[in-house]
Amino acid sequence: MAELSLTAEECKIIDIFNPNKTEYQLPETLPVDFIISNKLCFSLYSKIGSELDSKYKSEEIDQVCRKARYMEFSIAELRNVSKAFEENGIDFVFLFKAIETQCDTTDVDTIVPDVDIEKAGKVLEDLGYFVPLFPYEKYNFVKSKGSNEVVLISLQTEEEFKKYHYVVDEEKMRIFRNKRKINGLYVPSTENDLVICLLRMIKKKQIPLGTILHIAHLLENCRDLNYMRGGVKKLWYTPLLQSIYVTNILYKSLFDTEIDSPLIPISESAHEELRIVKFSAEKETRKLKLPLTPKSFLSYWHTCELLINIRNSEFIEIAKNIFKPFRIIIERIKLVATARKRRMLICFSGIDGTGKTTNATELTMRFKDMSIPSQYVSNLWSPKISYPLMGGLFILKGWRKKDYKESKIMKKIWNYVVILDFVYIYMNKMWFPRLVGKTLLCDKYTYDLIIMLMYNGLYNERASRILLKSVPKPDLSFILDIPEDVSNLRKDDTKEGIDSRREEIDTMDYLKIRRKSFLMIAKSLDIPVIDATKEWNELHEEFFNEIIETYKHKVTV
Repeated sequence: MAELSLTAEECKIIDIFNPNKTEYQLPETLPVDFIISNKLCFSLYSKIGSELDSKYKSEEIDQVCRKARYMEFSIAELRNVSKAFEENGIDFVFLFKAIETQCDTTDVDTIVPDVDIEKAGKVLEDLGYFVPLFPYEKYNFVKSKGSNEVVLISLQTEEEFKKYHYVVDEEKMRIFRNKRKINGLYVPSTENDLVICLLRMIKKKQIPLGTILHIAHLLENCRDLNYMRGGVKKLWYTPLLQSIYVTNILYKSLFDTEIDSPLIPISESAHEELRIVKFSAEKETRKLKLPLTPKSFLSYWHTCELLINIRNSEFIEIAKNIFKPFRIIIERIKLVATARKRRMLICFSGIDGTGKTTNATELTMRFKDMSIPSQYVSNLWSPKISYPLMGGLFILKGWRKKDYKESKIMKKIWNYVVILDFVYIYMNKMWFPRLVGKTLLCDKYTYDLIIMLMYNGLYNERASRILLKSVPKPDLSFILDIPEDVSNLRKDDTKEGIDSRREEIDTMDYLKIRRKSFLMIAKSLDIPVIDATKEWNELHEEFFNEIIETYKHKVTV
């Protein structure tokens, strides 16, 4: 039996899924990274969601709760998709582990007949889905209804599906004929699902706990041994048994019991006959950490793949494996080229407490969940190129930034010096992400810097126009506006910021001056002013809908 290298908190989470234990104890500190990396968010919330909510603070379980809600929304959406496909006469099967065992899954692979894939895509578009990276990913659809409601559906033809699952005889991998209905949704037969999960586990080169539990469930319900023996290609039967053996070893180490399946003794017998694999596996499994990367088994699998391809004269497949790193690079280049056509620059500006940071960060997470390459950027000005000048002025004259307006020379040149600072910030934070096609959601931009110069009495109109032309113009800009008293209530550290800069001004007067300047900039540059006193979810959805509509129709670099 393997020795697992786990913390006390992780062991307590594992005990919740132990079929031999009826009692468990939640850890004082929730191991969030362990839960997410082992794909346990949805299953954990399905089992003890109310206990998690009562024991831990919302910020502690936010990531776990977010992922669980994605799964719930995905399953609810699949019922709508299922109904629409049936009404349009489209045969289909969902590959989504969360349907049966609540195992976290990124997207829903949906198998449809070759002749129906275009029709299925049109049905999804009618349901509000769109392809975020068309044409690179022509059949990868996404839909989002709220900050915690995202579903990704990847359409595949039956022919593509069979090519991927190469260990099964194509004539016997009858995905549509052998499908079954779980919780009102069509999924593959237990035997087909088992082979699919084992192959995907090998491809991903990791075995998380959620996958172990899912495969264990399938093994316990897999009773058609004739299908496994006859359906799996002869040369692949033994390697597939080895993957079952590895899964059982992990299950036994975690729960001190074997998986109840007739395939387990067969896999153990096959393992005993492979002495080299047995020796390397024993060394590798002395200490394990979840999710596991089974290096010895993966080496054995790829060796088998090479030998079988040689024996079957599959030289094209051998060449594909040899040049796989180059293919990955080519695919990455294609992805970047597609993303660059739709990359966007979105900016949020306004006085303190308007929700710039919250909206930018939440939208970034939401777009990432939708497979839209995105990044949050904070463009708070700080001295870079100007630092030596500021230091020299402080040493020689004792001047701080608030004193520069007293000098005619500084009033003329400071705005130009700040341009260099902002270009440095842009090159350091934004240039490369834009180069690779990411959509940037900026908390502050050039407009906030211009407002700062106005407030400090250092504004130079000509220099400010040069500043605006020195960096890319945003695709969408929003000036968020709230009354000064609301800002003061939302942000209680504004006074501390004023004091740290040694400025002698009342907080409300400071906010009033800055708010007036923002409104003036908005009018001058035709930037929409958004009432940020609205309820947050309503405001967030307004931003999301406008950005997504712009993104859908943006096709030029």
